[in-house]
Amino acid sequence: MIFDGRNGGTVELLENVLVIRRKGVASFLTQGLKGEKRIPYASITSVQFKEAGFTTGYIQFGVSGGIENRRGVWDATTDENTVLFTKEAAEQFRKLRDIVEDHAAAARRGGSASNGPPPAANIADELTRLADLRDRGVLTDEEFAEQKARLLGTGTTSQAASPSTSQATPPQSAVSGLRSKSQATAGLTTEPPKRGFGKVAGIGCLVVLGIFILLAAIGSQVEQTNATGNADEAATNLAAADLNAAQTSATANTQAENSSWSYSDDEDKVRGGTTYYARTTSTNSISQSFPYDSDTTMTMTVRKSPAYGTDVVLTISSGQMMCPSYEGCSGTVRFDSGPAQHVSFSGPADNSSDTIFVDGAKGFIAKLKSAKKVTIEKTLYEAGNPQFEFDVHGLKWNH
Repeated sequence: MIFDGRNGGTVELLENVLVIRRKGVASFLTQGLKGEKRIPYASITSVQFKEAGFTTGYIQFGVSGGIENRRGVWDATTDENTVLFTKEAAEQFRKLRDIVEDHAAAARRGGSASNGPPPAANIADELTRLADLRDRGVLTDEEFAEQKARLLGTGTTSQAASPSTSQATPPQSAVSGLRSKSQATAGLTTEPPKRGFGKVAGIGCLVVLGIFILLAAIGSQVEQTNATGNADEAATNLAAADLNAAQTSATANTQAENSSWSYSDDEDKVRGGTTYYARTTSTNSISQSFPYDSDTTMTMTVRKSPAYGTDVVLTISSGQMMCPSYEGCSGTVRFDSGPAQHVSFSGPADNSSDTIFVDGAKGFIAKLKSAKKVTIEKTLYEAGNPQFEFDVHGLKWNH
């Protein structure tokens, strides 16, 4: 059974081993001439699986005594025990993960003492590694919990199968808990209202009421005198308000029709929500030397998704922006005729060189909604510091 990954990486499952092979130019650039890698199931201690989200996913096979990748997709491209895969192949690689975990568990149960359960220290190291991946955003909280449960469950099963123990002993963390009982009582106290108005208060109310009646009688005469004039003035003001509203609506419709923004959305069937997009492309282009396009443009995408939240994504049609996910980069932005401002960017998880994310997306979007023009300056590989101009007026974004 063979599973084809990205950049020429493949995994073939044989009876007692899995074989990792590399082919093609992309594989040579990242892995060199390493040939095939054969890993016995009995030596596999963990299977790390990163879902293919906005970019690329990977599967990594941890072995006894090996040094596993701890820095996400960037290091995974050069790790000999790791194979990248695209979002379209994610389902096949989930199946590969489950099969390898079953084979590895079966090999440990049926092997010799040297292939028995990993020592407690290795489990602790693995938990530390998973926590580090979660803290750096490589794993979500759900993925961390799943991997932790799988790791602890594997350790308990192996101990139960070991000939040196007659009964499995669960880890202390699995049986420790907090038990508490609380009781609460509540009382309701009421205080009867105080009575102290008396006759004086009643007389005072009658006097005030009489004054109001007198003032109302006097005011009615004035109101009758000015009624006609007020009605005419109200009619004039209403007509003016209608005219202003019509002009404002016509102006808004004209601006919306002339806006450069395009909108789309798609359903997130996994999380049960909707992802919204607003896109616009730079009004200018820059020239680059071979092998890049002579007319390179930049696209700005505003995105709101159940999986990643709110983002502003910048993508160039050709070239490299060199912004690794573990380091980030920066540039300069100017809204309308305001001052130039420093802006920080983050690279995607798979370190693609044509895409970056604006840090502080919500604040950036707020400025976009009130601006008409935005200019972004970003360093490109062997192309200097080009500037891309955007017509951003008329952005409708309420997500």
